Amino acid sequence: MGSKRTQFCGIASRVARWAQVLSLALCGAASAAPLAYIGHNTSNGTVRVVDVATQSVVGTIAVGGNPYGIAVNANGTRVYVVKSTTAQLAVIDTATQQVSATINLPGNARTVAVNAAGTRAYTANFAVDSVSVIDLTTNQLIGAPIAVGNEPEGMVLNPSGTRLYVSNIATGENTVSVIDTASASVIATIPVTAPRALVAHPDGSRIYVVRRAAVSTIGIIDTATNTLTPTSIAVGNSSICAAINGAGTRLYVANFGSASTSVIDTTQNTVIATINVGAVPFGIAVSADDSRVLQVSNNGSRVDIIDAANNSLITNVAVDAFPVAYGPFMQPPSAQLFRNGFENP
Repeated sequence: MGSKRTQFCGIASRVARWAQVLSLALCGAASAAPLAYIGHNTSNGTVRVVDVATQSVVGTIAVGGNPYGIAVNANGTRVYVVKSTTAQLAVIDTATQQVSATINLPGNARTVAVNAAGTRAYTANFAVDSVSVIDLTTNQLIGAPIAVGNEPEGMVLNPSGTRLYVSNIATGENTVSVIDTASASVIATIPVTAPRALVAHPDGSRIYVVRRAAVSTIGIIDTATNTLTPTSIAVGNSSICAAINGAGTRLYVANFGSASTSVIDTTQNTVIATINVGAVPFGIAVSADDSRVLQVSNNGSRVDIIDAANNSLITNVAVDAFPVAYGPFMQPPSAQLFRNGFENP
């Protein structure tokens, strides 16, 4: 009788804990702070885990192979890290904060994109001018690589996951390839001068293109016609990375050469603020609740945390040398809430 009572009490306690976490998830998920995963572009490179709420490093994950592109899946359970010099993709399990799998690629890659369902990943194989497709249920490559332009780097999926846009950055190439993900084939090649990062608007109607130059500009691709529109928005120097908020109203551009972030009002296509940040920004992401923008300072060995409400720098967090986080490197708040709720009740 005593053992049954103990077992019942244990079950009741677990149910109560689950109910508490579920209540928090339903009522306060949007306010829970995310984790950010920051790679360090060295041969023995690590991934530092930054807690945005406490503004501190809370973990270190050994990866190696010069981490470059990073993408967190939509539910925050996996982080995919491109090892740019070993032609591999590392898979981090966020519950254990350890590498759970390593996927071999056909050549050295730069970036990775993951679909919203978390079932497919795509890598831009910079050294061999192709894109690989990966089944994330098995962590296996699917089919032959898709040939694109020379030196593919930036990538973004449209919100429905039916189209993948790839910037080909080799000198003189000046193109963006459009891949139909169902057929795994290139269906259009769009002329774009000096394309780097690509960002999809949440409504799927347009793709923003960072065009790197002494004075960089943002171009806009109309996804209905796969053509570059006449719009050109001047930003900072030698810009590489960009990110958009969930509402689609603000585009943030990391200006590599001018140590600043340009803030663009996407309804007017105008720069409304320029924020001074750490030297050589190489990575930018927006929190899921749109309240924070994180920018990675490659030469400053730090992560800058920006208040999106007033476009001001709140603080910076020191990390290892040569940090790079090219892609959506922040974990959704709800994912951290559930993990903390179950592992640290």
